[in-house]
Amino acid sequence: MGMEATESLPAGHPNTARILEGMASMFCKLERYEEAIGAFKRALAIQRKVLGYEHPTTGNTQFKMAGALVKLDRFEEAVSSYTAAAVAATRTHGAEHALAVEARAAAEECKAKQAAA
Repeated sequence: MGMEATESLPAGHPNTARILEGMASMFCKLERYEEAIGAFKRALAIQRKVLGYEHPTTGNTQFKMAGALVKLDRFEEAVSSYTAAAVAATRTHGAEHALAVEARAAAEECKAKQAAA
């Protein structure tokens, strides 16, 4: 579904990552979280290679993927993803940037849910 849009682009093209992230967001809205996570992971692989691990776009994708992981009660993975998002936001925008603060708080929430489970 929609993957043919990425087939005409060279492997690893930044637009492919954007398309994949858009598809992942759509899957989240449809509550198809496993498919969303797969698309987020593919987008992240491209973003990390092209933009780097600490680029704001990469961090934003990490944050969104963490939300899908939470929906599936995959808290340990979500903590890792939220932490990566917080690191990216902190390095590029500072520790008080909204994404950095929100990602750190979400990671702590996931740790609490994991401990309670």
